[in-house]
Amino acid sequence: MPLNFPNTPALDQVYTSGEDSWIWSGIAWELVPNSSPTLTNLTVTNVITGSVSDISNHGIEDLADVTFASPAENNNVLAYNADLEVWRPITLTSTFSGGSIPNALIINNVTGSTSTASGALQVVGGAAIGEHLYIGGDLRFAEDTGNNYVGFRSPDVLATNKIYVLPDADGDPGQVLTTSGTGILSWSTGGGGAGASGIGGSNTQVQFNNAGLFGGSTNLTFSTATATLSALRISVTDTTASTTTTTGALKISGGTGIEGQLNVGGAVNKFIGNTSSTSTTSGTVVVTGGIGISGAVHVGETITASTAPTSTGHLTNKQYVDTTISAFSIAFGV
Repeated sequence: MPLNFPNTPALDQVYTSGEDSWIWSGIAWELVPNSSPTLTNLTVTNVITGSVSDISNHGIEDLADVTFASPAENNNVLAYNADLEVWRPITLTSTFSGGSIPNALIINNVTGSTSTASGALQVVGGAAIGEHLYIGGDLRFAEDTGNNYVGFRSPDVLATNKIYVLPDADGDPGQVLTTSGTGILSWSTGGGGAGASGIGGSNTQVQFNNAGLFGGSTNLTFSTATATLSALRISVTDTTASTTTTTGALKISGGTGIEGQLNVGGAVNKFIGNTSSTSTTSGTVVVTGGIGISGAVHVGETITASTAPTSTGHLTNKQYVDTTISAFSIAFGV
């Protein structure tokens, strides 16, 4: 039933409605003790003027034991302040001062994170996670200033789950992470060498693939001082024929010095040149030692010798023709 309190009550004036009675204390209408167990200790802080149709029309502000630091707002709840011995309206926030959360914590906020101070969940200090951590986006590590970052990301599509197990200790300088093929990562020396950068061999040695690792050998070196490549053996498997000084499987722009034996195969081998021979040290071909020829020799011009034949065999075997040798030429093409 509606409550219609008098507008200007006198001190200790009693107002009765049904089985309930109120008495005016000079400050507020107070229920007469034991008149209604449902409204015991209800205190009105100011005079209610006008018609009050129902007790539900009373506001939180009308209770004398509720103190407001500011007017109540939407979604406020009552919280008891033990120091002040009063109830106050507060707004519940996401602030958590410690303790255990027995059930799953679900954060419905979808605010994206672009720095360490943004996102649906922000942790100012460190975070300890006792179980698996699933991340739907990138795993980003911010720099000290927070402006840039480095990160990791899973492939867009995975056929199955994959876990990589990191090594249990740091590696040596120059080592790299390698996999066992089953997700176990370990440190290994890149390139197979002992150098800090993982190169094979030692200084001046040319690098080559040695069973999947970098290798080096004293038989293959390069000198930056003389721009010289030195090799114990060179095998050229190309079969391109040589018809000029600029064609063939092997082309050399400058001269060639050969300390050992030279074997040249082929139908025709030529030294292409037109330098005349006037002595044993001039001409297109100069040979300081002897020459062994198993076949015929054709000489296109008269030859002269500096000395006359001295051996009977010279004349018998016709190793000299008269006493002249001139412009004797043999051409080897490479």
